[in-house]
Amino acid sequence: MFLKSKKFSTGIIYLTVLISLTLVRILFTAINYSDNFSDLLFTFLSQIICMGIIPLILYFAFNYRNNLYDTNIRMKNSFGYKKSDNRQAVLITVIIAITFIFVTRAVSIFNSVIINLIGFVPTSGPSVIYSNIGDLFIDLIFTAALPAIFEEFTHRGVLLSGLKDECGERNAIIISALLFALMHQNIQQFLYTFAGGLVLGFLTVTLKSIYPAMFIHFFNNAWSVLSSYSSQKGGIINFIENFFFLYSEIFGYALMIIVYLLAFYLTYRYLKKSYFHYKLNNPFVLRVRYSKELNLALNSPLYAAVLLGALSTVFTLVWGILR
Repeated sequence: MFLKSKKFSTGIIYLTVLISLTLVRILFTAINYSDNFSDLLFTFLSQIICMGIIPLILYFAFNYRNNLYDTNIRMKNSFGYKKSDNRQAVLITVIIAITFIFVTRAVSIFNSVIINLIGFVPTSGPSVIYSNIGDLFIDLIFTAALPAIFEEFTHRGVLLSGLKDECGERNAIIISALLFALMHQNIQQFLYTFAGGLVLGFLTVTLKSIYPAMFIHFFNNAWSVLSSYSSQKGGIINFIENFFFLYSEIFGYALMIIVYLLAFYLTYRYLKKSYFHYKLNNPFVLRVRYSKELNLALNSPLYAAVLLGALSTVFTLVWGILR
């Protein structure tokens, strides 16, 4: 009975992913890694192994009744791995990719203000030292490309598609966004990754494709990498980052608030535009179907994943206050 439920099998897959991620983080915390190689090794294990190979193997294991070809086709269709010639969808994706940077940054600042008020002392992980242009390309691959591929595969692919049939699309978007935020197991990242997860999940459902989420995820992370590189080496990104405060601090904050508010407005506008465009072409798909059976056994893997992620995230908050 349990194995026939997509919600249960999806929960088992994601719980296994989260446990493996937690073990990798504990291992690298214990060895206190601080160089570029160790950082790349951590990213390789967490992205390719924990959020790539493990969920892929488990997905095929839960669909062993079908032959390999049928399972592969089903995965591509349900995860949204298909080409689209919709120009409006491309325009929406590009605009949101740009505004997404400012939206997530604004939410991140708000999150930092809140936790700092209760005594949290922020920390940062090991920063990449860019000795040459090759280090930049490697960092773009490991920090931008791999998360865009594997984190989206796990959250907007396995998790979202596995929940929406039994939980309803709205609930699936919220649950996948929550677990996406808890997956980072860092209170400093929780709020903006949750907000970002809602946006990425909504776009995946409305545009019926995972590629917009992957592109926006890559663009956002790539901007952070280029910003870090530019701060060390100089360049246009560093100029843009400091543009707000070229004249005065008051002017800088005022301009920054205006840009953030504009980014929120444009993001909302184009999310709404994508919703109505999708709804007109698919008038019945967005009907939310809530599960009537709230069975503890069927939901237990998801509950366990939320609990594990929440405990890890709260631990980072408590540790940041007490240390």
